[in-house]
Amino acid sequence: MSIAEELATKLAVKGLGTLGTDVFFGRFPDSAISGWQVIARGGTEPSGGNVWKWRQDYSLEVRYYNKSSQALYDAEQTLMTALSYCEEFDNSSVIEVLVSPMTDNDMSASELKSGSWNVTIKTIKEK
Repeated sequence: MSIAEELATKLAVKGLGTLGTDVFFGRFPDSAISGWQVIARGGTEPSGGNVWKWRQDYSLEVRYYNKSSQALYDAEQTLMTALSYCEEFDNSSVIEVLVSPMTDNDMSASELKSGSWNVTIKTIKEK
């Protein structure tokens, strides 16, 4: 499972929608009129090794699309709440989740508005 798919699945489980219907990883479908999209943006190599514990950071982008500006701004709290329950990621314990403030975009050609957040998930794992 990719890291984008794993986070999208976690968001769906926490009530943001249904995977493949209004929560997507990778490409957001042209036919969708609202929903969440998770995109992997990289991360760091595992580091440490101190007493067999390894740290690794994962970088992702989470986007929300909707025609309503109010729904877009309400989505930020929804996302923050869902991420606060993220205790395990990529078979490692989550030690911190960092979320940038929302960037909003008016996609007037399609009437959809979008908000995006950069999410960094910091993990630690025993090897």
